[in-house]
Amino acid sequence: MGGVLTKKAKYKIILQVIAVLIIIVCWWFLPYKCLNETSIDEILYIEIAYGANGSVKRIENREQINYIVEPIKASRLQKEKLSLGYVGIDIWIAFYNKEKEKIEEFCINNGTVIRKDPYFYVDTSGKMKKCYDYLMSIKEQ
Repeated sequence: MGGVLTKKAKYKIILQVIAVLIIIVCWWFLPYKCLNETSIDEILYIEIAYGANGSVKRIENREQINYIVEPIKASRLQKEKLSLGYVGIDIWIAFYNKEKEKIEEFCINNGTVIRKDPYFYVDTSGKMKKCYDYLMSIKEQ
């Protein structure tokens, strides 16, 4: 009887599988917060690239940085799906600290969806739209 699992062993395996599935589901539904560990004062400048025309902007004005970062920090993002294999961006945004090191970067698509590989996230708070609209309004300036 060396290869046959006992009833107790089968239940133990089933419980372990269920526990792993519960952990995965809980992890998937945990909200993500951009720049969570970063104070607005730590950001020296922001680089923005627009996918439609390829233009790049550098924002160094403290008031503009605050206007961009505040809604991003206040937004609640929920994983939607994997972003692997997708190309194209609406707005790519990167944040740099006082040592000129990149803190974080991601793509904002249509104001409600961001792509931070390997996932797409949906903004459930609606606050990212304010940032997106502002970034689109300064596109040609």
